[in-house]
Amino acid sequence: MEIGDVDADGQDEFVLASPYDVRIYRKFDSRLQKIGQVSLPHRFSIHGITMADLNNNGRQEIYISAADAKEPNSLVLEWDGKDFAHLADNLSWYLRVIDIPGQGKVLAAQKSGLNTLMAKGVYQVTLNQGQLMKGEALQTGGLNLFDFSFADLDGNGGLEVVAINQADKLLVLTPAGKLLWTSDEYFGGTTRFVGGESAEDLNKDLEHGRNEGARIYIPARIVIRDMNNDGLPDVVVNKNLSSASRILSRVRSYPSGEIQCLTWNGISLTELWRTRKIDGYISDYQLGAVHTEPTKDGKGQTINAELNVGVVLNSSGFDILSNADSAILTFPLHLTGEEGK
Repeated sequence: MEIGDVDADGQDEFVLASPYDVRIYRKFDSRLQKIGQVSLPHRFSIHGITMADLNNNGRQEIYISAADAKEPNSLVLEWDGKDFAHLADNLSWYLRVIDIPGQGKVLAAQKSGLNTLMAKGVYQVTLNQGQLMKGEALQTGGLNLFDFSFADLDGNGGLEVVAINQADKLLVLTPAGKLLWTSDEYFGGTTRFVGGESAEDLNKDLEHGRNEGARIYIPARIVIRDMNNDGLPDVVVNKNLSSASRILSRVRSYPSGEIQCLTWNGISLTELWRTRKIDGYISDYQLGAVHTEPTKDGKGQTINAELNVGVVLNSSGFDILSNADSAILTFPLHLTGEEGK
Protein backbone atom coordinates (compact mmCIF):
# COMPACT_ATOMS: atom_id res chain seq x y z
CA MET A 1 0.00 0.00 0.00
CA GLU A 2 1.12 3.53 -0.84
CA ILE A 3 -0.56 6.89 -0.33
CA GLY A 4 0.28 9.98 -2.37
CA ASP A 5 -0.84 12.45 -5.03
CA VAL A 6 -0.62 10.54 -8.31
CA ASP A 7 -2.59 12.96 -10.50
CA ALA A 8 -1.41 16.40 -9.30
CA ASP A 9 -4.86 17.39 -7.97
CA GLY A 10 -3.55 18.25 -4.52
CA GLN A 11 -5.29 15.26 -2.91
CA ASP A 12 -3.74 11.96 -1.90
CA GLU A 13 -4.86 8.70 -3.49
CA PHE A 14 -4.52 5.17 -2.12
CA VAL A 15 -2.48 2.84 -4.36
CA LEU A 16 -2.95 -0.84 -3.51
CA ALA A 17 -1.33 -3.89 -5.03
CA SER A 18 -2.36 -7.52 -5.14
CA PRO A 19 0.14 -10.05 -6.52
CA TYR A 20 -0.82 -9.30 -10.14
CA ASP A 21 -2.48 -5.89 -10.31
CA VAL A 22 -2.25 -2.31 -9.07
CA ARG A 23 -5.35 -0.30 -8.19
CA ILE A 24 -5.86 3.39 -7.44
CA TYR A 25 -8.57 4.52 -5.04
CA ARG A 26 -9.94 7.86 -3.88
CA LYS A 27 -11.27 8.22 -0.36
CA PHE A 28 -14.78 9.62 0.06
CA ASP A 29 -15.67 9.97 3.75
CA SER A 30 -14.95 6.47 5.07
CA ARG A 31 -15.15 4.61 1.74
CA LEU A 32 -12.64 3.97 -1.03
CA GLN A 33 -13.71 4.25 -4.66
CA LYS A 34 -11.60 2.58 -7.33
CA ILE A 35 -10.62 4.94 -10.18
CA GLY A 36 -7.97 2.90 -12.02
CA GLN A 37 -6.43 -0.54 -12.35
CA VAL A 38 -3.61 -2.16 -14.30
CA SER A 39 -2.71 -5.86 -14.40
CA LEU A 40 0.61 -7.67 -14.80
CA PRO A 41 1.27 -11.01 -16.50
CA HIS A 42 0.79 -13.77 -13.93
CA ARG A 43 4.36 -14.91 -14.41
CA PHE A 44 5.53 -11.94 -12.34
CA SER A 45 4.29 -11.34 -8.81
CA ILE A 46 4.34 -7.91 -7.17
CA HIS A 47 6.21 -7.82 -3.87
CA GLY A 48 6.53 -4.07 -3.35
CA ILE A 49 5.27 -0.66 -4.45
CA THR A 50 6.75 2.73 -3.56
CA MET A 51 6.01 6.20 -4.88
CA ALA A 52 7.73 9.55 -5.34
CA ASP A 53 7.70 12.47 -7.76
CA LEU A 54 11.29 12.02 -8.91
CA ASN A 55 10.69 13.55 -12.37
CA ASN A 56 9.26 16.70 -10.74
CA ASN A 57 6.04 16.96 -12.75
CA GLY A 58 3.72 17.12 -9.74
CA ARG A 59 2.53 13.51 -10.06
CA GLN A 60 4.06 10.78 -7.97
CA GLU A 61 5.32 7.89 -10.08
CA ILE A 62 4.46 4.34 -9.00
CA TYR A 63 7.53 2.12 -8.79
CA ILE A 64 6.46 -1.53 -8.90
CA SER A 65 8.94 -4.19 -7.87
CA ALA A 66 7.94 -7.57 -9.29
CA ALA A 67 9.68 -10.87 -9.99
CA ASP A 68 9.19 -14.44 -11.09
CA ALA A 69 10.80 -17.34 -9.24
CA LYS A 70 14.31 -16.44 -10.39
CA GLU A 71 14.71 -12.77 -11.29
CA PRO A 72 13.07 -9.33 -11.08
CA ASN A 73 10.95 -7.79 -13.80
CA SER A 74 9.87 -4.39 -12.54
CA LEU A 75 8.08 -1.40 -14.04
CA VAL A 76 7.29 2.27 -13.46
CA LEU A 77 3.82 3.75 -13.99
CA GLU A 78 2.31 7.22 -13.93
CA TRP A 79 -1.39 8.07 -13.62
CA ASP A 80 -2.90 11.22 -15.21
CA GLY A 81 -6.32 10.85 -13.63
CA LYS A 82 -7.70 8.74 -16.50
CA ASP A 83 -5.03 6.38 -17.82
CA PHE A 84 -1.73 4.79 -16.88
CA ALA A 85 1.44 5.72 -18.72
CA HIS A 86 4.27 3.17 -18.70
CA LEU A 87 7.48 5.07 -18.00
CA ALA A 88 9.49 1.85 -17.95
CA ASP A 89 8.84 -1.87 -18.41
CA ASN A 90 10.77 -5.13 -18.05
CA LEU A 91 13.41 -3.69 -15.74
CA SER A 92 15.75 -6.40 -14.52
CA TRP A 93 16.09 -4.75 -11.09
CA TYR A 94 14.25 -4.87 -7.80
CA LEU A 95 13.03 -1.30 -7.17
CA ARG A 96 12.32 0.80 -4.11
CA VAL A 97 12.11 4.51 -3.30
CA ILE A 98 14.02 5.21 -0.10
CA ASP A 99 14.42 8.35 2.01
CA ILE A 100 17.98 9.37 2.85
CA PRO A 101 18.14 11.99 5.63
CA GLY A 102 19.74 15.17 4.29
CA GLN A 103 19.24 14.08 0.69
CA GLY A 104 15.55 13.21 0.36
CA LYS A 105 13.84 10.50 -1.65
CA VAL A 106 15.90 8.57 -4.19
CA LEU A 107 15.31 5.50 -6.33
CA ALA A 108 17.34 2.48 -5.25
CA ALA A 109 17.71 -0.87 -6.97
CA GLN A 110 19.29 -4.30 -6.63
CA LYS A 111 20.02 -7.04 -9.16
CA SER A 112 19.61 -10.77 -8.93
CA GLY A 113 22.73 -12.91 -9.33
CA LEU A 114 23.65 -15.96 -11.37
CA ASN A 115 22.95 -18.31 -8.47
CA THR A 116 21.28 -15.98 -6.00
CA LEU A 117 17.95 -14.18 -5.82
CA MET A 118 19.60 -10.95 -4.72
CA ALA A 119 23.15 -10.07 -5.68
CA LYS A 120 25.31 -8.05 -3.34
CA GLY A 121 25.04 -4.30 -3.69
CA VAL A 122 22.21 -1.77 -3.48
CA TYR A 123 22.61 1.16 -5.88
CA GLN A 124 21.10 4.57 -6.34
CA VAL A 125 19.65 4.67 -9.86
CA THR A 126 17.92 7.18 -12.12
CA LEU A 127 15.30 6.58 -14.79
CA ASN A 128 16.19 7.90 -18.25
CA GLN A 129 13.98 7.21 -21.28
CA GLY A 130 12.70 3.94 -19.88
CA GLN A 131 16.10 2.67 -18.77
CA LEU A 132 17.78 2.64 -15.37
CA MET A 133 21.14 4.40 -15.07
CA LYS A 134 23.26 2.87 -12.33
CA GLY A 135 24.77 5.31 -9.85
CA GLU A 136 26.76 4.98 -6.66
CA ALA A 137 26.48 2.07 -4.28
CA LEU A 138 24.64 2.76 -1.03
CA GLN A 139 26.11 1.71 2.30
CA THR A 140 23.38 -0.46 3.78
CA GLY A 141 25.33 -2.58 6.23
CA GLY A 142 25.29 -5.45 3.74
CA LEU A 143 21.49 -5.68 3.77
CA ASN A 144 19.15 -6.27 0.85
CA LEU A 145 17.06 -3.52 -0.72
CA PHE A 146 13.84 -4.15 1.23
CA ASP A 147 15.34 -4.82 4.65
CA PHE A 148 16.11 -1.34 5.99
CA SER A 149 15.48 2.36 6.43
CA PHE A 150 18.04 5.10 7.12
CA ALA A 151 17.79 7.35 10.20
CA ASP A 152 19.96 9.67 12.27
CA LEU A 153 18.72 8.19 15.52
CA ASP A 154 21.04 10.11 17.85
CA GLY A 155 21.08 13.41 15.95
CA ASN A 156 24.86 13.50 15.50
CA GLY A 157 24.71 14.04 11.73
CA GLY A 158 25.58 10.45 10.85
CA LEU A 159 23.27 7.70 9.64
CA GLU A 160 22.14 4.52 11.30
CA VAL A 161 20.48 1.62 9.48
CA VAL A 162 17.27 0.28 11.03
CA ALA A 163 16.47 -3.16 9.63
CA ILE A 164 14.41 -6.32 9.95
CA ASN A 165 16.19 -9.58 9.16
CA GLN A 166 14.83 -12.89 7.87
CA ALA A 167 14.30 -14.06 11.45
CA ASP A 168 11.95 -11.07 12.08
CA LYS A 169 14.38 -9.42 14.49
CA LEU A 170 14.71 -5.63 14.51
CA LEU A 171 18.30 -4.40 14.14
CA VAL A 172 20.22 -1.15 14.36
CA LEU A 173 23.54 -1.06 12.48
CA THR A 174 26.07 1.39 11.17
CA PRO A 175 26.17 1.79 7.37
CA ALA A 176 29.43 -0.17 7.45
CA GLY A 177 27.59 -3.13 8.99
CA LYS A 178 28.56 -2.89 12.67
CA LEU A 179 25.69 -4.22 14.77
CA LEU A 180 24.60 -1.77 17.47
CA TRP A 181 21.46 -3.49 18.78
CA THR A 182 19.18 -6.49 18.17
CA SER A 183 15.64 -6.84 19.52
CA ASP A 184 14.65 -9.68 21.82
CA GLU A 185 11.12 -9.61 20.37
CA TYR A 186 9.93 -10.29 16.82
CA PHE A 187 8.82 -7.54 14.46
CA GLY A 188 7.71 -6.98 10.89
CA GLY A 189 6.61 -10.39 9.68
CA THR A 190 5.01 -10.57 6.22
CA THR A 191 4.01 -13.31 3.81
CA ARG A 192 5.57 -11.60 0.75
CA PHE A 193 8.67 -13.16 -0.76
CA VAL A 194 10.80 -13.44 -3.86
CA GLY A 195 11.95 -16.81 -5.16
CA GLY A 196 10.08 -20.02 -4.58
CA GLU A 197 9.32 -22.31 -7.52
CA SER A 198 8.41 -21.69 -11.10
CA ALA A 199 5.92 -24.09 -12.67
CA GLU A 200 8.78 -25.76 -14.54
CA ASP A 201 10.92 -26.15 -11.43
CA LEU A 202 7.97 -27.39 -9.36
CA ASN A 203 7.32 -30.19 -11.85
CA LYS A 204 10.99 -31.19 -11.74
CA ASP A 205 10.94 -31.14 -7.94
CA LEU A 206 7.92 -33.42 -7.85
CA GLU A 207 9.53 -35.81 -10.32
CA HIS A 208 12.87 -35.99 -8.54
CA GLY A 209 11.84 -35.44 -4.93
CA ARG A 210 13.82 -32.21 -4.54
CA ASN A 211 13.15 -29.45 -2.02
CA GLU A 212 11.28 -26.26 -2.81
CA GLY A 213 13.13 -23.30 -4.27
CA ALA A 214 14.76 -20.74 -2.02
CA ARG A 215 12.77 -17.79 -0.74
CA ILE A 216 13.72 -14.38 0.56
CA TYR A 217 10.92 -12.78 2.55
CA ILE A 218 10.22 -9.06 2.17
CA PRO A 219 10.15 -7.47 5.65
CA ALA A 220 7.50 -4.98 6.68
CA ARG A 221 7.81 -1.26 6.08
CA ILE A 222 9.97 0.66 8.58
CA VAL A 223 8.66 4.22 8.98
CA ILE A 224 11.05 6.84 10.33
CA ARG A 225 9.36 9.90 11.86
CA ASP A 226 9.71 12.17 14.90
CA MET A 227 6.70 11.11 16.97
CA ASN A 228 7.42 12.92 20.26
CA ASN A 229 8.70 16.28 18.97
CA ASP A 230 12.15 15.92 20.51
CA GLY A 231 13.93 16.63 17.23
CA LEU A 232 15.05 13.02 16.80
CA PRO A 233 13.50 10.39 14.53
CA ASP A 234 11.54 7.47 15.95
CA VAL A 235 10.75 4.09 14.41
CA VAL A 236 7.21 2.97 13.55
CA VAL A 237 6.99 -0.72 12.68
CA ASN A 238 4.47 -3.55 12.75
CA LYS A 239 4.55 -6.48 15.11
CA ASN A 240 2.63 -9.36 13.57
CA LEU A 241 1.95 -11.96 16.21
CA SER A 242 2.71 -15.58 15.40
CA SER A 243 4.53 -18.44 17.07
CA ALA A 244 4.17 -20.99 14.28
CA SER A 245 6.07 -18.81 11.80
CA ARG A 246 9.08 -18.80 14.12
CA ILE A 247 9.17 -22.61 14.18
CA LEU A 248 8.32 -23.39 10.54
CA SER A 249 10.63 -21.09 8.60
CA ARG A 250 8.96 -21.78 5.24
CA VAL A 251 5.43 -21.16 6.50
CA ARG A 252 4.43 -17.59 7.33
CA SER A 253 1.13 -16.95 9.06
CA TYR A 254 0.20 -13.82 11.03
CA PRO A 255 -3.43 -13.87 12.23
CA SER A 256 -3.09 -10.70 14.33
CA GLY A 257 -0.71 -7.89 15.09
CA GLU A 258 -0.16 -4.32 16.24
CA ILE A 259 1.78 -1.20 15.24
CA GLN A 260 4.48 0.05 17.61
CA CYS A 261 6.50 3.24 17.83
CA LEU A 262 10.02 2.91 19.23
CA THR A 263 12.59 5.53 20.20
CA TRP A 264 16.38 5.26 20.46
CA ASN A 265 17.81 5.82 23.96
CA GLY A 266 21.44 5.56 22.91
CA ILE A 267 21.79 1.82 23.38
CA SER A 268 18.46 0.31 22.31
CA LEU A 269 15.04 1.00 20.83
CA THR A 270 12.36 1.31 23.51
CA GLU A 271 8.58 1.61 23.17
CA LEU A 272 6.81 4.98 22.97
CA TRP A 273 3.33 3.71 22.10
CA ARG A 274 1.45 0.90 20.42
CA THR A 275 -1.96 0.39 18.84
CA ARG A 276 -4.44 -2.04 20.23
CA LYS A 277 -4.26 -5.61 18.93
CA ILE A 278 -5.51 -5.78 15.34
CA ASP A 279 -7.26 -9.01 14.32
CA GLY A 280 -6.09 -10.04 10.85
CA TYR A 281 -2.83 -10.08 8.92
CA ILE A 282 -1.23 -6.61 8.75
CA SER A 283 -0.02 -6.50 5.16
CA ASP A 284 1.16 -2.87 5.09
CA TYR A 285 0.67 0.54 6.69
CA GLN A 286 1.35 4.22 6.11
CA LEU A 287 1.79 7.12 8.50
CA GLY A 288 0.60 10.54 7.34
CA ALA A 289 2.15 13.90 8.11
CA VAL A 290 2.85 14.57 11.80
CA HIS A 291 1.52 17.88 13.17
CA THR A 292 2.26 19.38 16.58
CA GLU A 293 0.09 21.93 18.38
CA PRO A 294 -0.03 23.26 21.96
CA THR A 295 -2.59 21.84 24.35
CA LYS A 296 -5.51 24.04 25.42
CA ASP A 297 -3.86 24.90 28.73
CA GLY A 298 -0.66 25.89 26.93
CA LYS A 299 1.44 23.68 29.18
CA GLY A 300 1.95 20.74 26.83
CA GLN A 301 1.67 19.65 23.26
CA THR A 302 -0.47 17.37 21.17
CA ILE A 303 1.03 15.41 18.28
CA ASN A 304 -1.52 14.52 15.60
CA ALA A 305 -1.16 12.09 12.70
CA GLU A 306 -3.18 9.53 10.74
CA LEU A 307 -2.11 5.92 10.60
CA ASN A 308 -3.60 3.79 7.80
CA VAL A 309 -3.24 0.03 8.18
CA GLY A 310 -3.94 -2.51 5.42
CA VAL A 311 -5.35 -5.70 6.92
CA VAL A 312 -6.30 -9.08 5.47
CA LEU A 313 -9.36 -10.09 7.46
CA ASN A 314 -10.81 -13.54 8.17
CA SER A 315 -7.33 -15.02 8.18
CA SER A 316 -6.50 -17.85 10.53
CA GLY A 317 -3.91 -20.54 10.85
CA PHE A 318 -1.83 -21.07 7.75
CA ASP A 319 -4.56 -20.43 5.18
CA ILE A 320 -4.55 -16.62 5.20
CA LEU A 321 -5.82 -16.32 1.63
CA SER A 322 -8.86 -18.55 2.04
CA ASN A 323 -12.12 -16.53 2.08
CA ALA A 324 -10.10 -13.46 3.01
CA ASP A 325 -11.24 -9.86 2.65
CA SER A 326 -9.05 -6.77 2.73
CA ALA A 327 -9.69 -3.55 4.62
CA ILE A 328 -7.89 -0.34 5.46
CA LEU A 329 -8.18 0.71 9.08
CA THR A 330 -7.59 4.38 9.90
CA PHE A 331 -6.24 5.31 13.33
CA PRO A 332 -6.31 9.04 14.17
CA LEU A 333 -3.32 9.49 16.49
CA HIS A 334 -3.52 12.13 19.23
CA LEU A 335 -0.40 11.85 21.34
CA THR A 336 0.03 14.10 24.38
CA GLY A 337 2.67 14.69 27.03
CA GLU A 338 6.37 15.34 26.94
CA GLU A 339 7.11 12.04 25.25
CA GLY A 340 4.07 12.05 22.99
CA LYS A 341 2.38 9.18 24.86
